[in-house]
Amino acid sequence: MIVNDLLRRGVKLYPDRGVMRYQDKDMSYRELNLRVNRLAGSMLKMGIRQGDRIAILAANSNAYLEVCLACGKIGVVFIPLNARLKGDELKYIIKHGKAKALFTIPPFVELVASMKGELPIVEHFICIGQPAEGYGDYEALLSESTEMEPDVQVTESDVFCQMYTSGTTGLPKGAMLTHRNLLSVATACCLEHDIKAGDKYLMVMPLFHVGGLVPALSALIVGAKLFVYPTFDPQEVLRAISETKITHA
Repeated sequence: MIVNDLLRRGVKLYPDRGVMRYQDKDMSYRELNLRVNRLAGSMLKMGIRQGDRIAILAANSNAYLEVCLACGKIGVVFIPLNARLKGDELKYIIKHGKAKALFTIPPFVELVASMKGELPIVEHFICIGQPAEGYGDYEALLSESTEMEPDVQVTESDVFCQMYTSGTTGLPKGAMLTHRNLLSVATACCLEHDIKAGDKYLMVMPLFHVGGLVPALSALIVGAKLFVYPTFDPQEVLRAISETKITHA
């Protein structure tokens, strides 16, 4: 089993069930899968192939998960960048990881633009949200492809994510996590925290950290619903807990 089998299974068993809510907008398993397929198809058209790396510098959103899952469908390794790092720290990781594309959001456009000249390996810069000069538009990218499942053979021993350490004892190291690695930990998380179908998981932990990514996959395993927030806002969190009856966070 690979990470994307969770999404395919969800589409088969409960296509219209809500898989996540972001900015008060619900998305079903079917809708998420179709957007992921479109993004995966566009990435292939861009020349991004199995075994390549892409990076993302962004806050939590539906698009963050879409990028992550699209990579998994075509065997592309996903490099989540810590949004709290500075320019030189980010440049090192992007260069070391050999990222072929970089996805970002408007708050980081200027920072990324200041690094572009030193990142010749990055062939594509994509902005999620509002279009930005010098960047491909994320939604336009999705519209340029079809909703067909990509025909790429991915195995559980393939690397899904290359997540970098903090580098406290030297330079950050890229830990290569396979589909099997992450699904094993996510399954253990379901058991340990008793996450079940129909539960509601508050996602404020950054998805660039394993502490955010693993619970997101845990929700997909059992058919729970993610309530995704870009940052921790106490008032928004309390509202979500009160209004939606959050069961896990």
